[in-house]
Amino acid sequence: MNNNPSTAKKPAPKEFSQLAELHVAGLFAEAGWRVYFPHRDDGFDFIAAKPVDGKIVIRPVQVKGKYPEAEN
Repeated sequence: MNNNPSTAKKPAPKEFSQLAELHVAGLFAEAGWRVYFPHRDDGFDFIAAKPVDGKIVIRPVQVKGKYPEAEN
């Protein structure tokens, strides 16, 4: 556990998280997936669906990522 306040990992601001989710959703949409966002953030960020071989493939998506940090 890192107890040094200057180097301890801090949670990312909500704006960065939402931006990352929208960026990934845009990549899915460009690849032909339909993207659906839930009313509440409860376990996944969005659902992607795409017709494949006459069937619809549905995938829940949880975006994880690294967030920019201020330079010293």
